[in-house]
Amino acid sequence: MLTYLHVMYILFLLGFDDQDIVALSGAHALGRCHTTASGFDGPWTPTPTSFNNLYYTVLNTAKWTKREWDGPFQYEDGGKTLMMLPTDYVLIQDDKFKK
Repeated sequence: MLTYLHVMYILFLLGFDDQDIVALSGAHALGRCHTTASGFDGPWTPTPTSFNNLYYTVLNTAKWTKREWDGPFQYEDGGKTLMMLPTDYVLIQDDKFKK
């Protein structure tokens, strides 16, 4: 499982700080993962073609569980219509990112 330190180590090498990482993750408001391109599957929000704040809202309010499938580890919401990557989920699990 990814931790704050793992994410920070990788992105620190690229010059990002906590605020940069949270802002960059907000780009997940648009689009979806495609199995053929990344191995992951599904949209982050119910409106993947609209730029809005739903990524952060859904990330913070949905109940996320591990998706049981043959693909790489990812989370799914209770309705099994949305997904989050481990790098998304760490934003709400670690106090340094939460602030």
